[in-house]
Amino acid sequence: MTMRRILLLFLCLIVVVGMVEAKNGKTAKAQDIVTPYKIWKTSVAPVIDGKLDKIWLSVPWTMQNFYFTGGVNPDSQSYQGMSKAMWDDNNLYVIVYNQAPNILDAPSNGNWNQSANEIYIGATDAKANPRIATDYQFTFSHYYGSSANGFLGAATGSTAQPFDTTGTVFAISNDDATTSDATAGLGGWFFEISIPLDKLNIPAVGGTLIGWDIQQDEVTAGGTSRNAQSNWWCQDNSGWQRSDTWGEAVLSSEENLGQAKVVKATAAPAIDGVMDAQYMTVQQDANYWRFVDGNGSDIPDPTAGNVKLSSMWDADNLYMFFDVNDQNITDVPTNPLWNQSAVEWYLGPNDKGTSYSALDHQLQIANYLKGKEAAVGTPTTVWTGQAKIDSTGCAFKIKDRDDASGYGVEVKIPWNSLGLGLPVEDGTVIGYNFGMDYSSNGTGRTGAAQWWDNSNNSWKDASIWGEAILKNTVSAVKQTPTVANSFSLNQNYPNPFNPTTQIQYTIDKVEKVKLTVYNVLGNQVAVLVNSTQASGTHSASFDASRFASGVYFYKLEAGAKTMSKKMLLLK
Repeated sequence: MTMRRILLLFLCLIVVVGMVEAKNGKTAKAQDIVTPYKIWKTSVAPVIDGKLDKIWLSVPWTMQNFYFTGGVNPDSQSYQGMSKAMWDDNNLYVIVYNQAPNILDAPSNGNWNQSANEIYIGATDAKANPRIATDYQFTFSHYYGSSANGFLGAATGSTAQPFDTTGTVFAISNDDATTSDATAGLGGWFFEISIPLDKLNIPAVGGTLIGWDIQQDEVTAGGTSRNAQSNWWCQDNSGWQRSDTWGEAVLSSEENLGQAKVVKATAAPAIDGVMDAQYMTVQQDANYWRFVDGNGSDIPDPTAGNVKLSSMWDADNLYMFFDVNDQNITDVPTNPLWNQSAVEWYLGPNDKGTSYSALDHQLQIANYLKGKEAAVGTPTTVWTGQAKIDSTGCAFKIKDRDDASGYGVEVKIPWNSLGLGLPVEDGTVIGYNFGMDYSSNGTGRTGAAQWWDNSNNSWKDASIWGEAILKNTVSAVKQTPTVANSFSLNQNYPNPFNPTTQIQYTIDKVEKVKLTVYNVLGNQVAVLVNSTQASGTHSASFDASRFASGVYFYKLEAGAKTMSKKMLLLK
């Protein structure tokens, strides 16, 4: 056989493999993928009732990243899942939110074959195929919430390892889309569980690394069995058989105090609407979403409408960066600032008064002020609230994302302008809340997302705010970048490879970075990076153990810049 025929046969094989992958209907939609999954230390155990206790609110949500179908393409925004986890000396705590617009309870189906949550935990992060005795799977159907079936579905799968359920408690509750503080306000349902660490063979030691994944089993409208699912890490439906497709989680030594952390700045940031690396050390995000003002019928969900806030301080100023998801930015200059796309922030001396005191402040910044920042200086415009902020020395900057998915707002406020009368030092506690306003109809606010309280009263009642604490230190930044002034993508090494390879790249400023892998048909097969990263050189690993031999392409995107290269998998 000639070399030309061999190459032709090889390319045909690649095309067939790609067609099979496409037929399987796999889709992937990634949010900000951060690994390992962070499990926060806590000294306050949550009540296991399927509700959002206040101790959960200062733990950021971790979004599901990958969506799969069985012939039906679910809208990842309608079926958004997200989770949080904590640990103490005795137990592991997990709460999972399922936005699912269609809940199927089918007791005669397999527990996974309906609306359900699955949690995968590996005591040793063994990455085994098949799973080993300490790779546990827990599957809980929504219908358990109204039955006495108890701990059905524990540790099921190809290895069917037994699990001692003594001391394990779980609860399931519906999220009724009300303004209750115990619910997210989106509809769908919650699953919450407490599992003794000793039953999982996991030591209660900070820094312990474990195998981890969260799965959401869903049924689209009219379905009678599972036809969609989402995962935090696994990009196919193999997690129930093998733990080498799971991600990793760490028992963090950083304690959740039930407060937002305002960290000390290592240097004063430039107020330019671009997220400096030091902002990325800590973020808080919204916990509640709601209808407001009787307008429209669309609540912003965690993908289409959400806000994360990073706060820093030094002896002179308070700095904030609002990272806003808003897929329908609405600018209406004739409306009040809050009655369109905007961010809101509340701060005071934490005296918990039911009405505003002279020291309780509210800040509103609407997206339409972009480009007008320098002209906005009087206390009667942006620097608003029941107590007016002295705008002397204040500054802000708004910058839209390049992909039109939202915007950033960076703010500097001198402590003297706030006049709180509190010491500006490590350990000082202040009253605190923040949120975003959202429009689905293009004419005015129809929904809002907020961090601490689920009512629409933070603008007049400081007693319902949460708390923030000034801290001198915080855990290290996820990356340790080198100084860079270029954008580049290196050839993967090794190449050809089997089954893993490293991809190194350099970015020249803090930006949202995405690194994806495609097959020869142009189908996306993996998302390696999808997060905001600091400038410098970074590296990502691609594990192709589940893919067929052939040519693959990897693509780097950072802001408006893109670069692609090809690589060869030979098994």
